[in-house]
This record gives sequence, C-alpha cells and structure tokens, in this order.
Amino acid sequence: MQEAIDKFCSFSKGKVTLEQLSNRFLVEQHKDDLARAHVYFYVSSNKKVENRSKFGIEIKGFGTLLFCSPSVHKNGERYEFFRNEVFSPEISNELLEHVERIVSVSEGSEVNEGYGEKFPLPNEGKLRKGVRHNTLLYHGAKLASDLYNSADENLIFMNLIHINKTKFEEPFDEKEVKRIARDTFNFVDCKRKEEADILNFVERYENENATVKKEKENDKRIFQVNKYSANGMTDLHESIILNGIPLLLYYDAGLGRVITRNEIEEATRILKPPNSEEYAHIPYKFENLEELNEYVEKVKHITMGELYDKCRSLWQLYVDQDNLIITLLTADTIFTYFQDLFSVTHYTEPIGAPDTGKSSAGYVMYSIGYRAVMAGAISSANYYRMLKNIEPGQCVIIEDEGDDISEDPEKIRIIKLGYELEKKIPKTNMNLRSQDQAMFYIYCYKMIIAERSIKEWKAKGLVDRTFTLNFKPGEPRHSIKDVVSNRINKSEEDMKLQRELDDFRKQMLCFRLVHCKDRLPELKTNLRNRDKELTYPILQLFYGSPSSCFQEIRKCLEHFIEQRHGRKRKSLEAALFLVLEGLIVKNAKIEGNEYIANLKTKQIWEEIIKGTKIKGIEPYSNTFVADEFGQLHRNSIIKLICDTFSATLKHKEDGNVLEFKVKTFESFKERYALENEGFRIILN
Repeated sequence: MQEAIDKFCSFSKGKVTLEQLSNRFLVEQHKDDLARAHVYFYVSSNKKVENRSKFGIEIKGFGTLLFCSPSVHKNGERYEFFRNEVFSPEISNELLEHVERIVSVSEGSEVNEGYGEKFPLPNEGKLRKGVRHNTLLYHGAKLASDLYNSADENLIFMNLIHINKTKFEEPFDEKEVKRIARDTFNFVDCKRKEEADILNFVERYENENATVKKEKENDKRIFQVNKYSANGMTDLHESIILNGIPLLLYYDAGLGRVITRNEIEEATRILKPPNSEEYAHIPYKFENLEELNEYVEKVKHITMGELYDKCRSLWQLYVDQDNLIITLLTADTIFTYFQDLFSVTHYTEPIGAPDTGKSSAGYVMYSIGYRAVMAGAISSANYYRMLKNIEPGQCVIIEDEGDDISEDPEKIRIIKLGYELEKKIPKTNMNLRSQDQAMFYIYCYKMIIAERSIKEWKAKGLVDRTFTLNFKPGEPRHSIKDVVSNRINKSEEDMKLQRELDDFRKQMLCFRLVHCKDRLPELKTNLRNRDKELTYPILQLFYGSPSSCFQEIRKCLEHFIEQRHGRKRKSLEAALFLVLEGLIVKNAKIEGNEYIANLKTKQIWEEIIKGTKIKGIEPYSNTFVADEFGQLHRNSIIKLICDTFSATLKHKEDGNVLEFKVKTFESFKERYALENEGFRIILN
C-alpha cells in the first residue's frame, strides 16, 4: 500500500524515500508491486518488539517468518535489495519507535495532530503499551512549560491521571504517574522550554530509566569491557565506536563477516562497550559499516610478515635506535594484539638519559599497540581499574617516568604476578556495606619507561621478567608527539602520518578478530624455564613468516636471552654458587644412596670473606661489604643460600650446619654457572 509507505517515510524532520533509507537499512521490493517493501533494521537487545500490524504496516520481530531476497514472490517476481553489496543494517531504536507510534492507535481511531504532534493523543481508541511512558513524559513537560511560573506539580499530576485513565488500554498505577509528574515539573523548573528541549528530556529520561529498570528487574550488574570471549569459550568480542555509537563487534567465520551488538547479557551480569569519552586508550573508531567491512576484507589477504614489515617501517619513522631494539618493539606491537592467546608475556623497559627518545617509544606503542594506555604515576588501584575483573588482557599498559617502581612493593607484586594469564588479585570494596570481594585480572604486556633500570635487589622477580632496552640519542625522521597530539593547526603532513597510524591500528584489530582462532604451531626448541616463557610466544606467533623476518626476530630474542644470562652471571646467587661448589666438592660424602655435603655456616661465611670468588673491602664479624653487591649480612646470606639452593639448616652443638644434596645442588649449575659464549635458539 502506497499510503503505508508514505506514512512510514514521513518523519518529524521531513519525508524521505525508500532509496534514501537503503543507505542505512536493508530495503527490498519485488518489481511487480512497488507499493510494498520490506525494511530490515536492528534494535537494542533490551527493546521488546511486539509483532503487530495496522494501516498496511507490519512489525515483525524475532521468531517470525517472512519471505526475503532471493525468494520469488507468489506473483512471480524475485525480491531484490536496493543495494547489491552485503552489509549489516544499522541499529535504530528511533525507527522502531516511529513505526510503533503509527500502529499504536486502535483500529478506526483518528489522531489529533495538533497539540503534541510527537506523541499524539487519539480522539477515539486507546494507546497500547510501548508509547505510554513517553506520552506522559511529553505531555507533562509540555503542560509545565506552557504554565511555567504558574505551574503546579499537583495540576500536572491531575492532567496526567486523566490521560492515563482515558487514553491507555492498560493504565499505569497512580504511583508511577505521580513520579512522572514530579520529574517533569522538576525538569521545567518554572521556565519555558523549547520543543527540542522537551523531546531531548523525554529521550534522555527514557534511556536512563530503561537502564536502571533493566538492572533492577534482572538484578544484574552492568560492566564495561574492552574485549570479551568468556576466556575463549565464545566468539571474541571487541568494543568499537561505529558512526559515533559504542558497540561490541565479533567475526562470524561461517558467514565470513563481522556482526555488531549493543551488549552481552549473561545470567548474572550485562557487559557493555565504553562510550568514546570513557576509554583510557585511543578508541577504535569506524566512520560507517562500509569502512569496517573494507578493513575486514583487507586483512583476510594480509600475512603476518606483511604486518611486521609495515609495523617496522612505522617504528623507524619515530624511533632511531639499534636494530635489535626496533625488532623487539615491532614484534611486541603485533604480539600485544594476541597477548591473551598465550599463558605468559614479557615486559620491556626503555632506559636512558633525558633526550634519548625513550618516551617516543611509549608514544608509538600507545598509537599502534593493542588498546595501549599510556600514563605516569600509575597507582595500584589504577592497575585494577584498567585491567578489570572480567577477563585478562583488557589492554596494554605503558608507564612513563617509572623510576620509582622499585620503591612501591605493592606495585612490584602486581606487575610480577601480571605476566601470567590466569593470575588474579583479590580486592575488597570497603565502601560497600556488603564489602564485596572481587578477583582482578592483572595480566597484560607492560612497558616501563625510566631513566634508571629497575633495582634488581629490590625487585628481582620483576627484573627477571623484563627485557631492558638501552636507549641512546638519535635523530628520528618525525616527532611522534607532534603527530599524535590533538593540537590546533596541525600540519597536513602530521595529519597524514596520524591517519597512517590509525589505519594500522584498525587493520590490526580486524586481523585479530579474523585470525584469533588460528592454531599456533608447536615448536621444539632448546629454550628452558623463564627463557622459554618470555620468548616462545613470539616465536610461535611469527613462525611461518618469511625467513628473513623470522630470523631477524630469532636473532633479536637470542640477544635478550643473553642479556638475562649476563645478569645472572653477575648476580649474588651466581657468586655464591661458585663459592659453594668448591666447598661441596671437598666435603661431599655418600650417605645411603646419595651424596650429601654438610657445611658449617661459619665455614661458608669465612670462605665468602677470604675467598677470591667474592671480592670486597675490609670485612666485619657478621657483615661484609662486597664491591658489586653492597653490604652483606651473615644471617641474610645463610637464609638466601637455603632458599636458593634447597639447603637444610641444622642446629648442632659445635655450630649451625647447612646440608646439601649434591644432585640437587648440581641442578642449579645450568642456571648460575652460565657460559660466556652467547645463547643460540635451536629449533628441532
């Protein structure tokens, strides 16, 4: 019916054509009857769609049946979409409300188009559910505005009660009407309001109350998430901003395309994407669905090697450092997009004097890494808020000016534990009467930028998880700070460079969505323990890339493994191992089926003082000052030996003794008696 199409296409801002609507929604017709059409669109999951029809317009929601393209109509013509390309129609609660207003008046009723054009009151018949609340809000606010300084809450209430009883098929109870009257009276506040202000009030009020009502009815808490996959049990959802609207996005491998949704509702909670202004990192913004689909199609034909080359070229524009540093930062950037596929991650610490470009490294990672948050003076509480308690790997954290991390024991614990995917920290909310406890995930790749490296004697475990990048003064081709800053009158060149960074970020997000379920190769290597934990994920990720790319990454990782080994060779534990090794060889005796060495603690201490393995200045009775390790206390050293080398302290009449099982002690040789030849990764 042409009359129905005319009604459907008539909006308060003017009339549109079906062809214009097809730019936002799926519109189809069969050519033998152009007075009929189907329009498909999404609505929010919290919107209830009632199937009904009036004036030749039918509303059909989930669970209904209809014929669509490429089906053939009974008259013989095939249904055809206005647009040939496949795309996902927009989400539009407003369009649903527009159609509901048309069909909400009972059959044979006439509508008074004068007062209250937006929410008309029928002269005959009654309004159904779906428009009652907005109708009362609109007419209450309209009346209060017309009366303004002589408005009275009770007068508004009496008018709304009349509308409620005479114009609705199912009236509200008086308590609800009274609440609406009070809220509309407070909104007007004895002032005249423009029509647009009243309509904005109705829309905002309804949205806010819908969220509160849903949370109250379902008793479900609402959480914001950057990404969600139920720890790999469902499709990976990523939060994006599409045409200004916050949405969750996932890739349907069966359909070969991405699908958007407003929220994820589970048994006890509702997960929503953040609004644009709520992101701590740069949000992933797409202008429209066409742009998003273009990126998805593009990454289906891009290889990991090509992404590596592109990423490396971006780093070289802004950071002028040694090749090994550029290689690691490039590999790390891509790794961040897949960090939640691995059980562990490593950290990096760009170290250098002022004006060496270490902060530029942070800005580049902030611009192209996965949801990278860059900040200074990050507190322990900030870590919990950023990484949340939904699932691990919500973002990447870059801490600038991190020189004092060694002085913050709680933050050291958080970062040490946060290199493992499944690690959580319990926190109790003391601001709530119930004092609810939540388990926070703290896993993510972290970069700590400072002038001085982390103090090993205060944060040994953290240092052991971290690759140190020693920065030197350089001459980068462009200033990353100029490119990413939102300053006025940015140059055309800087804007072009920023678009290039944004383009890479969007490619990487879509590449992650399309390829996150790809199976990673199982590699056999000579890597062991922490060496394997920190480097194996990157080897897995890039295995199969062009040989030159993979070999470059492999050589880089060998360098940083050797860096770790060099630290161990210079450590206090390594020096103690060499002292103990000589004593154990001299004193080992067989007891039962194994060799045991019993060493007096006095004997060990004297060897440390007088021996050549640890050199220092003038010793004192129970304190020794070593050149490399500072002040050493006898009791602390004995305890360190017990903890490190699995020795047992025994108290005897002639003094304390440490008992060593020789086989157990020798197992530490691989860790502390390392060769100086350099490390090579061997793939079998």
